[in-house]
Amino acid sequence: MRNTAFQQRGILFIISILCFFFFAHHFSSFYHDDAYIVLKYARNLLDGYGPVWNPGERVEGYSSFLWLVLISMLGYVKVDLVFASKLLGVLFAGLTLLAFFIADRKNIPAGSLLLATNSCF
Repeated sequence: MRNTAFQQRGILFIISILCFFFFAHHFSSFYHDDAYIVLKYARNLLDGYGPVWNPGERVEGYSSFLWLVLISMLGYVKVDLVFASKLLGVLFAGLTLLAFFIADRKNIPAGSLLLATNSCF
């Protein structure tokens, strides 16, 4: 009985990952205009002006300093900033699905499947 539940969980997790990659591929050409805000801050940070919108001004307009730092770190090693943000987005989304799967050990992990089939995720 336990082996069957384990197989069901594994199959659902694989379906979740496949759904996630389907939506990730389907929306791969879409890039929200608000996401470019952090990329401009990252570009200015990499160019030596600090995390600013315009050089010489000190206005904080990004919503996540950690996201800015992570994208900037990839930009520092010459990864394209748009690609860096998409790469990090896919990485953290996959880790989120894995966390949903691990957190629901006693039941069939429908949470990861529901999350993966949400096109906004």
